[in-house]
Amino acid sequence: MSNELYLIFSYFLIGAACFVVAVIVYLVLRKGFTNVVSLLPTTHLSAILRKLFFLGIVVPALFGFCSVSFKSCSVTTYERVIENRSYLVEKNQEQLASSLRHTVYAVMVWGGIVFGALVIITRENGEKG
Repeated sequence: MSNELYLIFSYFLIGAACFVVAVIVYLVLRKGFTNVVSLLPTTHLSAILRKLFFLGIVVPALFGFCSVSFKSCSVTTYERVIENRSYLVEKNQEQLASSLRHTVYAVMVWGGIVFGALVIITRENGEKG
């Protein structure tokens, strides 16, 4: 396989892998997230959060994947990019790492949102009780 074909194939393979990992993270966290936000006193906010949750996990993962550039200070042309297979592998690893990092950041942000929801739920239940 030529380096050019490897670049094309690996780019789409790593992109698909990043998407699949993000979807798995979403599926693992969805039920617990939905259970918590369904307890919010306003159903409108609950519905908005449930609809945004998928995008809030998948979009950062894809953004992390797309944020990696194959060009650098020493590699400025397409010919230089496809010249060395080890450079392509390194960039693929960087794409995957960046995607996973952004997924972790997204989960942390959603964790903060869940914490805020729990504070609101606790406050609301405290006023009723």
